[in-house]
Amino acid sequence: MSRAIAQKAVSGTLWVAGANYIRFAVTAVASIITARLVAPEAFGQYAMAGVFVFLAARFQMLGFDEALVHQPNPAPAHYSTHRLLNLGIYSAIFLLAIPGAWLVAKFYGRTVGLIFIALMAASGSAIFSLTPSVILQKMLMYREIALIALASCLVSSGLMVFTAWLGWGPWALVAGTSSGILVGLVGNLLVCPFSIGWEYDKKIKDWFFSYGPYWRWFLGMSAQSLSQQFDSFTVGTVRGNTELGFYSKALNWANLPTTQVAHVIASTAFPTYSRLQNNRQALSQAYQKVLSAVFRISLWIGLGMVFCAREGTIVLIGERWLPIVNILRWLALMMLLRPFYDLAGGLLAAVGRPKAAMDALIWQGGWMVLTCFPFVYLWGKEGVAMCVAVSSAVGIIVVYRQVVKEVDLNIKKILLNPALAAGAGLALSMLAYLPRTDSLLVLLILKAGLLSLGYLLMIWLLEKNEWMDLWHKYIRPAKDGELKV
Repeated sequence: MSRAIAQKAVSGTLWVAGANYIRFAVTAVASIITARLVAPEAFGQYAMAGVFVFLAARFQMLGFDEALVHQPNPAPAHYSTHRLLNLGIYSAIFLLAIPGAWLVAKFYGRTVGLIFIALMAASGSAIFSLTPSVILQKMLMYREIALIALASCLVSSGLMVFTAWLGWGPWALVAGTSSGILVGLVGNLLVCPFSIGWEYDKKIKDWFFSYGPYWRWFLGMSAQSLSQQFDSFTVGTVRGNTELGFYSKALNWANLPTTQVAHVIASTAFPTYSRLQNNRQALSQAYQKVLSAVFRISLWIGLGMVFCAREGTIVLIGERWLPIVNILRWLALMMLLRPFYDLAGGLLAAVGRPKAAMDALIWQGGWMVLTCFPFVYLWGKEGVAMCVAVSSAVGIIVVYRQVVKEVDLNIKKILLNPALAAGAGLALSMLAYLPRTDSLLVLLILKAGLLSLGYLLMIWLLEKNEWMDLWHKYIRPAKDGELKV
């Protein structure tokens, strides 16, 4: 990979990462305030409606975006056909969602049905944003992507908090989501470097459907729905909206290593993998670097969330949310494994083997269908957390049997140093109990601070040369030569 591409990829990752961590801070503050203003039952109503929106969206995910990124020399007709295909499919989905909303309301309550149709309508505007978004990714315009996402987050979070303060209940969550979608749409349309026409090419349409092919994507995405949403559906159906509210809040927090780490890096790495797909050595080195970085940051976040869960919950969102603590601890395994799966899926799609990633989703979905209801019936919301953790392990086993066919990985190098750093951080965090204090805030600050200090210091001592090498090769400008990764 040339030095210019390498530096652009790393620069893009830094832009997206920087903006995403600002978004994380903004979202975290908004989530804390909203949790204090909105009852757990309202979060459960929103989460249940979100399950059905997620299921409807699966019919939209047929691999068209991945195919367009994978296409090395797209013509204008590729972009216009991509847009028209998405518009046509979504129109059919929305028409079916109208009677679907009546059924949702009949079984889960009028509010859930209304939220479902409102979110479906908001999602419709996002369809116009899909093709410009793919163009920005393909052209490595990560700075623009990051700024659009940041603007969307600021508007969404601000409106959600304001409407929650006004007493809108679950509709505050709807208002936040919808406004964020609209800001993203406007941003993508304004920044897209060229206009997208309305030409429809039947041969290109056939090529889009053959990538994967489309039915394999549909099966995989349906299985993903089972692995990612069947848990929420089961809790809401068996235990009700309040229990689902607790579970959905815990799950959102547990997904932070994915949404704030793996997604940041994977979104910038996917086009890079596509460019390197014919160079196994370079692809292996690039994937090793990405996977190593993701695991180190994910482990740090996951450790902090698990070992500071009780103090953090009481201090940040109040004692009424304490039931999420045990759920978070059961979800610890999922926190660490899901980013690995997300990165593997991006790699396999980029090298033209999306079927391999889909197979893992099918295995995960099968596990959820077979075990979720018994686990929830026996152990409630904690039971579904156990089920999700095992499901993540199943997916990792299946997908990495395919990943090693494409890249060479040094698993020991990826895992050993962060494991040692985790031990150092946990040992140092025990010192937080030495000062006798009744303040949970003080205890939270001490535990989180000492854990982070021990973990990051050990990582730096063990890997200082590698991080400095990354800085000198990719981030600090260089003048000449070709760079291999």
